[in-house]
Amino acid sequence: MNKEDKILLFMVMSLFFTYLPWYSFSGVSNLVTTELGLNTTQLGYILSSFQVGYIITVLVTGFLADIFKPRAIVLWASLGTAITATLFPFLAKSFLSVLLLRLMVGLFSGAIYAPGMALLSSWFPPDKRGKAIGAYTAGLTFSYAGGYFIASPLASFLGWRMGMIFCAIPTFLSVFLIYFFVSDGILETDTLDSSEVREGSDPDMSVPAPEGGFSGPAVLTLGYMGHMWELYAFWGWIGPFLVANFVNAGFPLSRAVSLGGIGASMAIGAGAIGVWMAGSISDRMGRIKVVIAVSLCSILGNAVYGFTFGKGLATVALLGIWIGFWSIADSGIYKAALTEMTRPRIRSTALGIQSAIGYLPTVVAPVVFGKLLQLYNPGITDLSNATNWSMSFLVLGIGALVAPLAMLWLRLIPQSRLINHKPDLNITGGNGPSER
Repeated sequence: MNKEDKILLFMVMSLFFTYLPWYSFSGVSNLVTTELGLNTTQLGYILSSFQVGYIITVLVTGFLADIFKPRAIVLWASLGTAITATLFPFLAKSFLSVLLLRLMVGLFSGAIYAPGMALLSSWFPPDKRGKAIGAYTAGLTFSYAGGYFIASPLASFLGWRMGMIFCAIPTFLSVFLIYFFVSDGILETDTLDSSEVREGSDPDMSVPAPEGGFSGPAVLTLGYMGHMWELYAFWGWIGPFLVANFVNAGFPLSRAVSLGGIGASMAIGAGAIGVWMAGSISDRMGRIKVVIAVSLCSILGNAVYGFTFGKGLATVALLGIWIGFWSIADSGIYKAALTEMTRPRIRSTALGIQSAIGYLPTVVAPVVFGKLLQLYNPGITDLSNATNWSMSFLVLGIGALVAPLAMLWLRLIPQSRLINHKPDLNITGGNGPSER
């Protein structure tokens, strides 16, 4: 195994351990809401508070990673995530304490993903970057699935606090891996080839940002926002939805929580395969084309998913796996494409900005989902008794239509030629082939 692949392996492993606490909360949320007397709207705010913390930090640390080294940012953020996630089960006593503690975990978690991708982009050239970032995102996805898989079954036997503790402790392993086995790469230089910028040329030319302008990255980020609107609300609510289905089928709540968490972990875990596969295919077939195809598959799934409530556990489980596979599959592609449209000197900042803007819908979507759930299930006091989920999931699919529409718009912008599409055409300066 060469140096680059070793770095990728340890980065994937570290991200897996670090992000285990992310969806451990969703995996036990039915038990938390019951014990603390929280309603669906409050749960939506709690889910969103994590995203708020993430957004606050991701923008700042992206900028810092361009000044310092990405590895240092990832290392300290991983340590902060480990500490705050471990404290959560001991200090969470009320709606306000849960809200603030999840905000704190989100603040540290937001400093990991974007600098981590910048670090990998310094090790892998554009023709291998989709696969590398796809693998990194697969580690994140497996971690989300692991949070459900570990926390939910343990919570049904030992209580939700123990379920979350068992997801928090492994995060310290990520600090160990980053400290001893990961280093920053020096693959790319940041000199501007004189042939890339000519006097009198179009300001919206196919030259990376900042010299070529930011129209391409802006439209790409718009598509990422549509993708994120759907993805994180689905991940956050798939567990409670499955639990409600098991309760509706006659299972006791503790058993339903365990089975629902396992089902959610399978749906989310399927996405790890999807994101690695789609990233690899985009290196060969074109990033824009793959994003359009993948996003349409997940949009159709979410549009009908809520209507499957009570239609059979097998139907609900299989469609959940379908959505889980496709909803994350294009995530790494947005990141890989952005690295190809930006100079190395601003790459971490650009990834941070894209992540921060992209995560804005993740603050709103879970709350909208929860409010619609409460609106169409009037009078419920227990989330597991909700029976009408149709509009909540349908809204996720409608919002996600922004992603394929933005990709069609991106094709009209000259900077899209910088994105690694076909292997037979090259752009001056080595920033990737052209689709045109």
